[in-house]
Amino acid sequence: MGLNTLVLFHAMYGLVNEDALVVSESYANRMTHYSIIDLSLDIKNSTSLKWIAPIGTRVRSGDSIVTVFKAVRLDEINRTLNEKLGGLFGEEGTDLTQYTIEDFLKVPNNIEEAYVSDVMIQENKGVRIPKNVKKPDYSFARESEKVMKEYDKNKDRKPIYDRFPEYVAADTLDPINLDNKNYKVVYTLRIRLIKVTGLMVASKVTNRSKFLQAVI
Repeated sequence: MGLNTLVLFHAMYGLVNEDALVVSESYANRMTHYSIIDLSLDIKNSTSLKWIAPIGTRVRSGDSIVTVFKAVRLDEINRTLNEKLGGLFGEEGTDLTQYTIEDFLKVPNNIEEAYVSDVMIQENKGVRIPKNVKKPDYSFARESEKVMKEYDKNKDRKPIYDRFPEYVAADTLDPINLDNKNYKVVYTLRIRLIKVTGLMVASKVTNRSKFLQAVI
């Protein structure tokens, strides 16, 4: 969990060792550390998946990692899909994109470099619809399955194992309990990012309580 370091402290112009540490580029690279960031998105009956960033994609704050179609005329979309006339994903027929807008799941702020490490999509199978509520039409959300199947077919975590230490790369997503999800949620999509943080100005190299060996 740490890095043994041979160091030299030298007082200069009356400054103390807490004012600055000068390190080499190779040492700064060795001090790189990793953080795990988990993001999630509920695919409700009014949304449908369009695109998911492939595993290994390099991202930073503001980048889109998931794109969805969001319905503005859900009744019209479901009617068309149920009549087998849909053209949302390139089939011949009615162009359903005229009833949708695009929405995005984006990388949070203050992330300079991160990589898509793992993706998991779970179906909300234990849907509990209130007795006084009409069962929603899930046709639009179910169109996500085409994107999901294509993504699973091409899913490859080798780029993560090639780039990161095994203890980081092997940390994958586990299924979660969806029992408390709203009845309109059809799928829950989760994405794990590995955030890369190198040694930078003002990084805390060691605790005050830790012993540093000075070599004169």
